[in-house]
Amino acid sequence: MNFKDLNINEKIKSAISDLGYETMMPIQEKTIPLILKGKNIIGEADTGTGKTAAFIVPIINNINFDSKETECLIVTPTRELAMQIIDEIKKMGKYLNISYATLVGGMSIRDQVKDLKKNPSIVVGTLGRINDHLRNRKLNLSCIKYFILDEADEMLKEGFKEDITTINKRIPKDKQILLFSATISKQILALSKTIMNDYEFISVKDKENSSTNIEQYYIIMKENQKFSTLINILDIEKPASALIFGRTKKRVDELNEALNKCGYKSVGIHGDLSQQQRNAVMRKFKNKEIAILVATDVAARGLDINDISHVYNFDLPQEVEFYIHRIGRTGRAFKKGISYSFIKEIELSHIKRIEKETNFKITAKNAPTNEELINAKKDYIENIIIDRLAKIDITKTKDICDELLSKYKTEKLIAVLIDILSAKSTIKEITLTGEPPVVTKKQHGNNKFKSNYKRSNKNYQRQNCNKNNAQLRYNSRRGNK
Repeated sequence: MNFKDLNINEKIKSAISDLGYETMMPIQEKTIPLILKGKNIIGEADTGTGKTAAFIVPIINNINFDSKETECLIVTPTRELAMQIIDEIKKMGKYLNISYATLVGGMSIRDQVKDLKKNPSIVVGTLGRINDHLRNRKLNLSCIKYFILDEADEMLKEGFKEDITTINKRIPKDKQILLFSATISKQILALSKTIMNDYEFISVKDKENSSTNIEQYYIIMKENQKFSTLINILDIEKPASALIFGRTKKRVDELNEALNKCGYKSVGIHGDLSQQQRNAVMRKFKNKEIAILVATDVAARGLDINDISHVYNFDLPQEVEFYIHRIGRTGRAFKKGISYSFIKEIELSHIKRIEKETNFKITAKNAPTNEELINAKKDYIENIIIDRLAKIDITKTKDICDELLSKYKTEKLIAVLIDILSAKSTIKEITLTGEPPVVTKKQHGNNKFKSNYKRSNKNYQRQNCNKNNAQLRYNSRRGNK
């Protein structure tokens, strides 16, 4: 079905045409007509399949932008996703007189209050900041007609449920509720009944073929092998745009610094950055000024960048849903993508659990060999040699050359030269703080395992984990977004 066949405002159709969209994605085709009719919707579809447009198009069509009342509230789990939704609203409503306010952390509350005083038709924000404005009585929800939870699986978890319920009580009972996510569990369906009674559940996920456009691999290694393996894969595959996930903010900072030391253009993003800093990071990544983004799970949702070719799970996420959202940053809009997960042997059961619960095929893979690395660097090595030959004065080293050639075969000397040129000497200077493995609940339930696990933790803290005497400290706290 084409967008032009929808019974919507012609100005919206023109904006959609300007974006180059013609045929609707499956989630859009199944939900937009129902939303236009006023139905409550729970929509489930893979990442990168048009869920945002599925609710924006009918909502901006139905809102009365001349009413000077706030009619729509959209709640998201992250600032990035809120900003992404605002961008889509601006694009699809560019020929309409749309008014909106963005309520997220890291931005001036005073400026947000000014925006709210203008009675915006649409409010998009994160849960914490929305509640701040409610407590300060700056946000009026008495005229809300449309209540939307994007990434509903995250928003209806126990930690957020109470806040969502509080907001829901401040909104008129006759509003339309829309919940969208890439993953809708039975628990989330049950929790959704606390905020709405009647709804249509629309799922367009193909459980047998989900994410088949993403090649998924895992590589078993020790903690101290992770960084060198990452470097080798980056050198071999040369991704134009890559996303690397670390578990904690500290991990992201250290990994980003290490990559830059080794000559890669990367930036890091996590919850401790101000909104201005986060916007600057995302702008550089989207504009291809840098090729690698290192992030906590703050980037697992809401990044609508269609050209990310590779996702690297430097650390596995604890929750299966986050694995789904992480790898969903690549292979968007049915393009091909590749994901790698770096795991310790003890984490193999967790990978198998992810496979089972998602129906994904995650293939075991070996770390790159030295031969593969050298072949990938062939042109790079040859260019260095050509450049040096043009500058070097061979008369200064003739005696040493003659002596070496008399002792060793030419092929062996060249092999040593290639090995030296292909190695990154800066790797020896890199020290990363260790992260604990992700352990499944089944493993934790075994008392014998617990005992061994505690002993291994102590050993892990003491051991010298790399050739450069880098002491890896076992950090058991989980990173937050």
